[in-house]
Amino acid sequence: MRFDCDGEAARPEAEVQCRFDGRWVGGFEIADVSDDHVLVRRRSDGSTLPVAFPAEDIRSGAAASPFRLQWDD
Repeated sequence: MRFDCDGEAARPEAEVQCRFDGRWVGGFEIADVSDDHVLVRRRSDGSTLPVAFPAEDIRSGAAASPFRLQWDD
């Protein structure tokens, strides 16, 4: 997986898909990307969630975000 970031935003806003009901929840940023999973940090308190998410459960939190997650073959 590759984390591409164009521009000055080092930690772009992200949304995480809720595993309970499938809705998208905002207020997160990318904390780390490793292999096929992503760690996210809550913007409200700076805490990194203890569970890694698959890349397909993370999306841009802004309509014109400068980042994207994609798999490397």
